[in-house]
Amino acid sequence: SVESTKVIKDILNIIKYYFSIELDEEDLNYDRLLTHLKYFAKRIINNNQYVSNDSSFLTVISTTYPEAYGCAMKIGEYILKNNDYKVNDDELVYLTMHIQRVMSVAREKMKIHK
Repeated sequence: SVESTKVIKDILNIIKYYFSIELDEEDLNYDRLLTHLKYFAKRIINNNQYVSNDSSFLTVISTTYPEAYGCAMKIGEYILKNNDYKVNDDELVYLTMHIQRVMSVAREKMKIHK
């Protein structure tokens, strides 16, 4: 759907601007992120949130990957503001992990090209 595509594109732009990086669209981690975002966008549009009561992963992920977590929080703020959908802890965990992977690959490629 058009709405899903817009949400995905906007999230990818938030990641790019947050880290000032270009994402490698040929990378497997980018494909994984994109797949995650397709389902994430569907849940947002259908307002269908998976509910979990375990936030212990969030504590570990947010302290292990603070930059990626900060970006995930920015995405959460954007989604809440534009789609009236509260991104829960589980979604923040998965988003943070995917962001960490693509960001690491992008930074490695930047080092190689410098």
